[in-house]
Amino acid sequence: MLAFAALSASAQTPDSRISLRDLTGEAIGGNPEILSARNTYAAWWRARESGPPDPMASMEANAEFQRYRAVHLGVISRLKQAYYRLQHSYAAQDLLRRHRELFEAILQMAVDRYSAGVTAQSDVFKAQARIGILEARLVKLEQERRASEAEIDAILNRAAGTPVGRPEDLKPKESVATLEELFASATRPGGDAVNQPLRARIQDAYLAAQASAKLMKIYAQAVAPNASLALESSVLAYGAGRADFFSVISDYVMSFDYAMGYLDESLNYLLALARLEEITGRPLTDGI
Repeated sequence: MLAFAALSASAQTPDSRISLRDLTGEAIGGNPEILSARNTYAAWWRARESGPPDPMASMEANAEFQRYRAVHLGVISRLKQAYYRLQHSYAAQDLLRRHRELFEAILQMAVDRYSAGVTAQSDVFKAQARIGILEARLVKLEQERRASEAEIDAILNRAAGTPVGRPEDLKPKESVATLEELFASATRPGGDAVNQPLRARIQDAYLAAQASAKLMKIYAQAVAPNASLALESSVLAYGAGRADFFSVISDYVMSFDYAMGYLDESLNYLLALARLEEITGRPLTDGI
């Protein structure tokens, strides 16, 4: 029972939490691409104000603003995606550590049963192998975390290796924007129709977000809770000699895969929304 308490408990870490809103403000004020685009736009206006009247000035002003806006949206989208990947790496590491603790308890159970002569030594080897797999995945996630931190530092024009901190826990909320609303948001001032390649990009990201949202609901409401109960039952049965180690492994893999599946689909959902924000200019992730 102690193993399952460790599995279900929320990870408590002393790491400082950094908000996406704070990082976005820093990017707007210090990202070189945004600053360059802003300065170019401001210089155009200064030149325009000092020149003779031009009936085409309104169209030129809109074109210049759209260039600046595209740079701004692109940088913020990249920042958000790096932030979401960083949050995912932390959450996935928490999950792996909890499951490692669980399997260390299962390993001890297997060692005790082998010492008592009631189970084969292969159970011990299998438990040790599973712990080794978890350790390898933790190493990979640590690499992914560092890569996301490096990307955030670069976007914010910070010195390499500047600590980023742990992102806030995210609870994705389903976007209420329809596909037609997203098409409308992508329409530029002047009523220019959204071209077909742009419509295809919007639709691809929209469908990706919708698919991930559905999978998140399935994992959270039915699949993952049932898998956790099945794992708890099989571990208790194994300890009592009423189940073999294969049942424990099978239920463990199912429970872990479903829990990780929820985290992966949460990330995919947020990445799709960030791409849609860049393409359409419509805020979709505020408050997430």
